[in-house]
Amino acid sequence: MALNETEGLTAKQIKKATKLVDKDLFLGLGWLLREDKISTQEVEGELFVKLV
Repeated sequence: MALNETEGLTAKQIKKATKLVDKDLFLGLGWLLREDKISTQEVEGELFVKLV
């Protein structure tokens, strides 16, 4: 997974690294949030995601 080797990425960076379309990216992030695998926050107007 794109987040394994980082302290976190923006949604744009994840999209670029995984080549997912918006719909699939946000479905996946939603699933990971529900499973408490990631945390999100807004940093400078962008969605920032990191593993928990």
